[in-house]
Amino acid sequence: MISKKSIFAQQVGLKEVANYLGEIFTAAGAKVEVDDSYTAPFVIAKFFSPNPEAKTIIFYNHYDTVPADGDQPWTGDPFTLSVHYGTMYGRGVDDDKGHITARLTALRKYIRESGDLPVNITLPNTYINSAICCHVVTSFRNLYKNKEHYNECNAPDFENAISCSSCCILMSIHQAMYREMLQKL
Repeated sequence: MISKKSIFAQQVGLKEVANYLGEIFTAAGAKVEVDDSYTAPFVIAKFFSPNPEAKTIIFYNHYDTVPADGDQPWTGDPFTLSVHYGTMYGRGVDDDKGHITARLTALRKYIRESGDLPVNITLPNTYINSAICCHVVTSFRNLYKNKEHYNECNAPDFENAISCSSCCILMSIHQAMYREMLQKL
């Protein structure tokens, strides 16, 4: 995934990576929607529990990275994964392609070893990491039917994509950044 450039600021590789995500999530057993009406397609992968009463956990992800400009000290190609002294390096390893890969790997392993999921898992994958606060707010407001500020940001239609009255947890790598905002909801 690191080798697949998806740079929103330069409009590079976004559709290709969105389609790739669609393929790997589908291969893992998810119901996948790729909405290519956005500059960078909105990808949503849903893994379902056979339990009709199952709660849903939403893991927010984004698949874009920032450019690897000359002002950053890369000792190798930033779009080639490398390991030095036990640490992985590559554009997107920590924010956020590595998280997508880790979550998908964990889901695949759980399904392979345990069979059915005890909960539904939804992985919305977007492109503008600076818009995450809009996604988080939209998700929580949708859950609590208070959507007054949704149109303040240019975010994918999270409301329709993950409308979920049984959601119990929303996870994001950026939760610490938005802890104060989430406490106000």
